[in-house]
Amino acid sequence: MNNIDVAVLGGGTAGSLAAAMLGRMGISTILVDIHQVYPVEFRCEKLDGDQVDLLKKTGLVDAVLAAATPMTEILVARHGYVIGKKHGKHGEPCEYGVAYEDLVNVIRRQIPDSVQFICAKVTKITTSSDRQKITLSNGDTWSTRLIVVATGLNNVVRGAITRSEISKCHSISVGFDLTSKAGFKFQALTYFAEKPGPMGYVSMFPIGSRMRANVFVYHGDIRHPWCQEVRTSPLSALYAVMPRLKRLLGDAVLSSDIQIRPVDLYAAQNHEQQPGLILAGDSFATSDPAAGTGLNKVLTDVDRVCHHIPTWLATPGMGVEKIQTYYRDPVKVACDEWSLDAAFYNRSLASDTTLLWRIRRMGRIGLDMMGISIPQLRLMVASAVR
Repeated sequence: MNNIDVAVLGGGTAGSLAAAMLGRMGISTILVDIHQVYPVEFRCEKLDGDQVDLLKKTGLVDAVLAAATPMTEILVARHGYVIGKKHGKHGEPCEYGVAYEDLVNVIRRQIPDSVQFICAKVTKITTSSDRQKITLSNGDTWSTRLIVVATGLNNVVRGAITRSEISKCHSISVGFDLTSKAGFKFQALTYFAEKPGPMGYVSMFPIGSRMRANVFVYHGDIRHPWCQEVRTSPLSALYAVMPRLKRLLGDAVLSSDIQIRPVDLYAAQNHEQQPGLILAGDSFATSDPAAGTGLNKVLTDVDRVCHHIPTWLATPGMGVEKIQTYYRDPVKVACDEWSLDAAFYNRSLASDTTLLWRIRRMGRIGLDMMGISIPQLRLMVASAVR
């Protein structure tokens, strides 16, 4: 039996970040994941200014940004015309492009040697108000004071985590690369749907030398005919519903495989009553990629986990009274609520045809024309209230 203070299960963004930060804090930690090197996966591919600010709190921001591609200007377009431009604060980049697997593997390289990485699968978990026990596929067993589950929607052990469905196939994300012989006339572009409906928006941005396209739609069923067409002819499918987009893309052609990912919104159940174990990132609650809040949730969860753990370890036991301080942390609660609200707000903003949402769409267009983002608007309102 091996002994440790914290066992982090899952080596994606949340798990790797938690392991890196806990290791730097001098807390004895192991990281368990089935992949020695994180594989290609279609997930988060951009970092915005707010997310970079959160990353700065981890101490890993320099390493992450060194592997990312900065964007100093993003054009915002509707109906084939540029209506606004987005720039960063104080001349800094406004966003960064980075492949998800590169993001994870860069973070993993920042994990101190004191943190043992174990390439294995968890086969059994036993929790209590004192110490926890995990059994791995390589035959090892570990006794740990705390388990941090960061395996996304993958159940570490069948039945160990129960979840409730909030919104089935809430959105669908599509990703692919484009090239242009004539060259693109923008560094990055956000193009919104030309009329209310299931089409959300297209985001185009650089990752290294590649021009990446992310498309977000709300068809509600991966079997929808448009979703089938986009698998084989993404540009034709796009131009069929956004014909004026071609005016900005010119001679663009597909230059990669097409990735498509339906997203269900789920939240954990009965998590506050389980001693010795906490859920972070998508393991706790999924987010909508179209709303762009997923990395905010991950960074906030990891920040709050690392904030509470030293206090928990300072006294005996790991009962539910300690676990609940994480789930009820006001910073975490506010981020979770904001993320869920943003998921439904963005879907209604794209598809709802009632008068209220038509007015809200007009307001969004006005903000785009002034180059004001929603986070910037929130800060302006908060400053005005103070």
